[in-house]
Amino acid sequence: IAIKASLNALGDVLQALSRNGRLPPDAAPAPVPYRNHRLTRLLADSLGGGARTLMVATVRPTPDHYRASLTTLRFAARAR
Repeated sequence: IAIKASLNALGDVLQALSRNGRLPPDAAPAPVPYRNHRLTRLLADSLGGGARTLMVATVRPTPDHYRASLTTLRFAARAR
């Protein structure tokens, strides 16, 4: 459960940063929820500001791993 909460908070931060990156230059950026979880507080300096972040999603093509792969792709799409 702790891992899911960490990834959920990280997804929220990445989604907010992505949304802010697509705003026109004169628009006010939305707040980024770094303080919602310990993980995002630790990564705040690495994720925000002028930093560039790369998302690597590893999936497996086998039917046994379909559900895990689908969850990974949804997370990556949300953070895009």
